[in-house]
Amino acid sequence: GGPTVVLSAEWLNKVWGSMFDIEFIALEGLMDYQSICLMRKPVKGARLKSNAPTFALSTSQSFNVDALGKIGLRHDESRPFLESYGIQCSSQFDADGWIVFRKDKPKTLDAFVDGQPIASTVEFSPGESYRDWDAAQYRFVASCDAGSIEPGLHRLELKLQSQNGTSHTLTVPLTVR
Repeated sequence: GGPTVVLSAEWLNKVWGSMFDIEFIALEGLMDYQSICLMRKPVKGARLKSNAPTFALSTSQSFNVDALGKIGLRHDESRPFLESYGIQCSSQFDADGWIVFRKDKPKTLDAFVDGQPIASTVEFSPGESYRDWDAAQYRFVASCDAGSIEPGLHRLELKLQSQNGTSHTLTVPLTVR
C-alpha cells in the first residue's frame, strides 16, 4: 500500500473549497471503503460554492470493542452515482450483512426506518471464526417491510442484540422508490 491520508469533510470544504467548487463528498463511496470528493475548476469570475453536501454511503456504526458488523449494499448501476447508494427498495426488501460479538453470538435484530420500527424477521447463520474474538462471524438476512414508508431517502437502522445482552446498531441509507 501507499500512504494513508485522513481528512475531514469540514477540512476539505474549508481548504479545497477555497480553490475549487466541491460538488459532493461521498464517505466510503468507492467500493465501500475509499471516500470520494468531486471537485471542479470554478467558472472564472463566479463565486465559489460552499459547504458541499457530504453523503454517508456505507454502513455506519458506533465504536464498540465487543461488536462489529456490516450491512450489504446493493447499487443500481443503471442510475447516476448519487442516486444509487445504500439499499434501494420498493416495499419489501432483504437487508443482509454480518455481525460478530466478542465471545458471544447474536440473538435478535430489530429494524427501524428514521427511528420508527418496521416489521422484520431475521435469520442468522454462523460463519468462520472472527480474529481472536472467540466468536463466529454470523451472516444475517433481515426480511423487512417498508410498505408504510414514504418514497425518498431514509436511514435504515438494524439494532442487534447478543445472547449476553450486548447491543450494536448498524445504519445505512435506504431509498424507497
